[in-house]
Amino acid sequence: IDAGVRQERIEFSGSVEGKQTVDLGVAGTLADNQVITGTGAFTPIDRAYSGLSWTLGANYQFEDRLGVFARYTDTVRLPAPSEFQGSPGDALRTDIKKTPVQMIEAGLKWRTDVFDLYATAFQTRFENIRFNDNVFNSATNSFTTRVAYGSTRTSGVEIEGVLKPMAGWDVAGAVSWQSPEYDSFRFTENVGGVPTVRNFGGNQLIRVPKVGVRLVPAVNLLEGAVRIELPVEHYSKRFADVANSQSLAEYTVINLNARWNVSDRMAVSLAGVNLTNVIGLTEGNPRAGQFISGDAGARYYLARPILGTSWRAALTYRF
Repeated sequence: IDAGVRQERIEFSGSVEGKQTVDLGVAGTLADNQVITGTGAFTPIDRAYSGLSWTLGANYQFEDRLGVFARYTDTVRLPAPSEFQGSPGDALRTDIKKTPVQMIEAGLKWRTDVFDLYATAFQTRFENIRFNDNVFNSATNSFTTRVAYGSTRTSGVEIEGVLKPMAGWDVAGAVSWQSPEYDSFRFTENVGGVPTVRNFGGNQLIRVPKVGVRLVPAVNLLEGAVRIELPVEHYSKRFADVANSQSLAEYTVINLNARWNVSDRMAVSLAGVNLTNVIGLTEGNPRAGQFISGDAGARYYLARPILGTSWRAALTYRF
């Protein structure tokens, strides 16, 4: 059994300069018409936050190769100075608060001559998280800022291990299934001049897939001098916005790793990434809206993809 406790405190002080938009007066170009610069007026800021964190864990071994474990952690994330940057109004804000975090995990550890297995059930909860959304408005050529507060909860199971069915062959793998969701997520939006409350509690967390799988079958040849791996990764559908209105499709990636230890000093390696050149999107366009995406239902939209097919070969020599 082990336990830990930590008392943390952060203090920061300074000032935030006001900002204004000016026209530099350069004829023949629009690039200088709206340049943001300081006003010379500063608003002082002086803040202090503190929090107590603690954890308790236990491990029990039925025998050398079989054991169980559990841990509970109650901690807190303190605000950072960067959360007050941007405008003098930030220095006067009172809505920046601490973020309580609770984490629970329990699992099994089992090792044999044929396999190693680690299974863990977990749950995490974050409360009072501040979310910002900056959406570009092409009509006004400016950004509209929205702020929301919410809580998140993620429960799931992770299983990882290695199977060694015969000499020279092994399969390593990790499977994660989770239910990442917003416990609460409320904000008020101006719709046609009418304040409208949006509530996305129960929706899936932005950019977080429910299922992630990684399998690495491998073979060792020439008495271990050559090792060839074929890592396969799969990720289920995820969403580009909190409203879950724009989905990003699931995808599977196949890679290749090969290494030949020619001698004790020299080795040759070859690595291939995304052999099938699959298109995998991990997040949408944040400027289209992270709360409610303006790209929802669009035939074409911006998104961040994984890298396409690439190869890398290397020769190493140790003197």
